Amino acid sequence: MPIKVKLCEDDKGSPAKSFDFNGVTIYDTAKSPAQVVSGQPTGLTKTGFTLLLPVGIYDVVMILDHVPNAQVAYVFEDCDKANPLARILVFVTPTGSFYLKVA
Repeated sequence: MPIKVKLCEDDKGSPAKSFDFNGVTIYDTAKSPAQVVSGQPTGLTKTGFTLLLPVGIYDVVMILDHVPNAQVAYVFEDCDKANPLARILVFVTPTGSFYLKVA
């Protein structure tokens, strides 16, 4: 089943206006050292991407572009405020990550 990930403007799940995904890398943490999962994510856009992963545990690492004065970016499963995945403090660093378990 595909997992849709969206970049959101606030903790209420509003679509992002101040941030864009610059890049996303998926690591398979079952391997030592963790290895990049080729072909993932799929459908990467400025504000979203889709993951199609087999059973396992993954580290999803995101790099953002942002406008000046931007403070915090939120990452949700399809901007559903019930499923927050990460909060990125872009005033500190434009990168963030979350672990994803696919069962």
